[in-house]
Amino acid sequence: MNKRTVVLGLCLLTALWVGVAWWMGRQDAGDAAVAERSDAVAAPSPWWGASGPAAGLPAERAPASGAQAMAEAARLRQAYERLSPEDRAAVDQARAYEGFMGRMQALLGTSGSRVLSPVEAQQVMDEVDAFQRQDYYSLAHALQLKVAIARMAWQGGELNARLAAMQQQFEREHAALAAKSDPSKDPTFVAFKAEESAMIAQARRMAAFPDGLTRDQYIIRESEKIRARHYPD
Repeated sequence: MNKRTVVLGLCLLTALWVGVAWWMGRQDAGDAAVAERSDAVAAPSPWWGASGPAAGLPAERAPASGAQAMAEAARLRQAYERLSPEDRAAVDQARAYEGFMGRMQALLGTSGSRVLSPVEAQQVMDEVDAFQRQDYYSLAHALQLKVAIARMAWQGGELNARLAAMQQQFEREHAALAAKSDPSKDPTFVAFKAEESAMIAQARRMAAFPDGLTRDQYIIRESEKIRARHYPD
C-alpha cells in the first residue's frame, strides 16, 4: 500500500489518540480509580504515548468523561493492533513526523534567536534528510529548513562553507532525480522501445498478417506483448 495513502487514511486515528492521551494526562491526581484504569489502557506501545508534542483538545470543547476516554483509547489501541505490519509502520512514521514537525515549529518560531550547538544542529538536519527521503519534504523544502537550522549553530566562514556544501548536495540530488525521471535514460525503457521499433519496421515489410489482423492491429497486439515482457505486472 502506498505510504501516503496509508498516512492520510489513518490520520484521524492518530489525531483522535493524541486528543485522548492529552486529556487523560490532565486527570485529577486525586482520582485514583480513574488514574489506575487510565494507566492500564494507555500502556506504552510503539506509538501512543511516544515522544512529540500533543496537540491537545480545542479549549472550547469539553472533554469526555473518564469512562468515555478509556473506551476510546481501548478502541483506538485495538484498531492499531489489527493493522498489518506495513500499515502500523506507516502510522508509526506519521506519528514520528508529527512530533518532528512540532519541534521544528518551536525552533523556527524563535525567529533565529535560538542558538544550537553544532551537534544539535547536525542531528536536526539529519532528521530533515531522513524525512525528505520518505517524501515528507521536497528537496527544496528540506534545503530551506536545513539552512535555517545551520544559521542557529554556525557563523561567518564556517556557516558560508556549510551553506555552500548543502547547496552542492541539493544540486547533485536534484540532478539525479531529474535523470531518473527521464525515461530516455531508463535502461528498461530503452530496451522496450528498441524491440518495439524493430517489430514495427518488420511489420511494415510484411504483406500479410496472422489471425486476419490488419497491419495496425498487428502492431498494437505485438507492442502490448513487448511491453508486458519489459514491464510485467
